[in-house]
This record gives sequence, C-alpha cells and structure tokens, in this order.
Amino acid sequence: MKKAERSYNLDFIRIFSLFTVICVHFFLNCGYYNVLVSGGYMFIMTFLRTFFMICVPLFITLSGYLMKDKVLSKKYYKGIVKTISIYFITSAFCIVFKVLYQKMPMDIKGIVKSVFDYTGASYGWYIEMYIGLFLIIPFLNLCYNGLNTQKQKLALLATSIFVTILPPFINVYVKILPSWWSAVYPVAYYFLGCYLKEYPLKLKKSMSLFLIFDITLLCALASYLYSKDNVFQWASFQDHGTAGVFLNTALVFSLLIRTKTDNLAPFFKKSLASISGLTLGAYLISYIFDSVFYPILNEKTPFEQRLYCFIPITLAVFICSLALSYVADLIYRFGNAVFPKMEKKKEKIVK
Repeated sequence: MKKAERSYNLDFIRIFSLFTVICVHFFLNCGYYNVLVSGGYMFIMTFLRTFFMICVPLFITLSGYLMKDKVLSKKYYKGIVKTISIYFITSAFCIVFKVLYQKMPMDIKGIVKSVFDYTGASYGWYIEMYIGLFLIIPFLNLCYNGLNTQKQKLALLATSIFVTILPPFINVYVKILPSWWSAVYPVAYYFLGCYLKEYPLKLKKSMSLFLIFDITLLCALASYLYSKDNVFQWASFQDHGTAGVFLNTALVFSLLIRTKTDNLAPFFKKSLASISGLTLGAYLISYIFDSVFYPILNEKTPFEQRLYCFIPITLAVFICSLALSYVADLIYRFGNAVFPKMEKKKEKIVK
C-alpha cells in the first residue's frame, strides 16, 4: 500500500496558527487593553487584533479537517497521550519559570493544583478545551458522516453556527437569539473543518483576500466604535466564537490549504514538517517569553511607539518558544523511548 503523501499545507497552517496566537498575545501584553480607544493608531491596533483572533479557531478547524474520519477505538484514545504529555512537560517549564524568575510562592500542593486546573502553563485553557473536544470527536464524526448529502451536512454546520456563533454577534445590545450554547463554539469550527475537507471553498485568491480585508475592517470598526473614548470594552462579538472570526477562519483556512507547496525546496518542506510538530508546545511555552520580553518593551518604549516593535517582538517570542518546545519534544521522545523498554522488561520477568 502506497504511503499517503504529506500535505505541507497542513504544516503551514499549524505554524501560521501559532504565529497568530503570539500576535494576539501582543495586544494582551503591550498595554492595548488599558489605553483609551481613540485615533488612527488605536484603530490600526484594533484592526490587527481583530484579524489575529482567528488563531485558536484555525487550530480547531484543522482538527476537523484532519480527524473527520476518526472512529471510536482504543487506538484513537491513545492519540491524546502526546498532547497531555507535552502539556505536563511545558507546565513544568512554566512553573519553574514562575518560581525562579517571577518569585511566585508555590508549594507542592499549589504546583499539583495548577497542573490539574490548567494554569500551570498559563495558556493551558486550550488543553482543557481540547481534551473535551478530543473525547467527543468520534461521536461528532458519527453525526457528520452519518449524513448522506452535502445539503444535510451544510444544515448541520449551519445549525452549529446558529446556536454557537451567531448569538454573540447578534445579542450585543438586546438578547434576540438563545445564547446558552455559545461557549460550545469549538464544535462549529470542528464541523467547519469536516465540511471544508469534503467541499472546499472555490473562491479566487483575490476575492478571498478582498473578503478577509472587508470582514476584518467592518468588525474592527464595530469594535472601535463600541469602545471609542474608553478603554477597550469587552463584548461577546469580539471573541473567538463570533461571526466575523468564523468567516475569516473559513476564508484564511481555505486560502492556505490551496497554497501551492509542490515547488518548495526539500529543505523547506523538511523544516515545515519539523516546526509543525513543535507548535502545541510553543503555544503553551510562549507565556514564558511573553513574561520576559513585554515588561522590557513596556518599560523602554512609550505606548505610542510599541506597534513599531510588533514584528520584532512577535518573531522573537515565536522563535524562542519553538526552541524551548524543541527541548520539551526531546524530553517527550526520550520518555517515549524509555518506557516501552521498561514495559518489555516487565513482560519478560512475568514470563
């Protein structure tokens, strides 16, 4: 049986998703949320923040694209082991950083508690969400794959959008749609990935870019006006699970999945594959470098000039996070190599 050819587009999507996560955290850490929203400078920052909110949705959509055909089995559940292992390793790194660098008081009980309430790695909320999603994926697949036609599958996607994505967008001032299920927005992105795997968007590249720009512009304008002359006012339509972000996620994902990678040099293909495998660890570990670099940026640079540092500081966090994630991956691979050997020795002793 011929081995399936690797899709480097998927690697690129993972890497791009990681970079957008780090870009969103720029606004979290540079003081953006504590400054009056007024003027062109703040509108540009709001525009960029609005676009980069596709970060987590891209990861979840990719899960749907890749895992659409997974079925309930013992082998399937073993697939979560690496994710949890990387979380434990990166949590250890983050806890050591908090204790030694940030001088955060933490005893054994506090350490154990932080690991299991997903605050050990401060961006561990994603793992908490993903574990739940992973557990229900075989059942989501039964639901999706049990439908026979494109029309039926589109109806399932539309229903998940209606109950999770639309309420935060519609209910800004007056509650019109039932919003109880809004927190379950990852399911809508998962079904989006499943749907795009079977029925890709066939928009021209120019049209996709035009729509992405326009959607981002409209959503950024709405966010800007909602907070104008105040510090950033949080509202449901500005989060990951809302209509503008959903549309941009579908468009960006479709654009990236159709990008030609055939002509890439073997070195770049190998690099994409290697970096792609480090993205989860880098996401979780990026907290460390956010905590190191941004206090220096904020101390040395007036807020009005911090946007000029956007590219260098996000690239620095990106590269450093990948480097430390590589160390975490080495630890995981070492443990993975040692424990099977220990199990084999136990089996020999029993025999």
